[in-house]
Amino acid sequence: MANIALLGAAHIHTPNFVKKLSNQRAHNVITVWDHDAARAQQSADALSATVTTDLDSIYQDDSIDAVIICSETNRHKALVMPAVKHKKHLFVEKPLGFSRDDANEMANAIED
Repeated sequence: MANIALLGAAHIHTPNFVKKLSNQRAHNVITVWDHDAARAQQSADALSATVTTDLDSIYQDDSIDAVIICSETNRHKALVMPAVKHKKHLFVEKPLGFSRDDANEMANAIED
């Protein structure tokens, strides 16, 4: 079973992700982060997960296999690049970045 962290809960599709994640057994969402504490808590409650305010603790936790990024697009790069550095599997809600250059930088880092 894979352990997952949800990073950001602002995307319009987040409630659907949370519903799908809570109704399956192939993986376990163990923690949720969002810059908006109430939003993080709402998703964490629905997932029976904890809330963290410490992103580094997610990236450095070897028991967390993957991250799902559902934050505002302007926060994607700051969330994606450390996840890449720590070799986390990623799902990033679209669009990846605001500009072609932003998106290409993240895509190239992920591919490398």
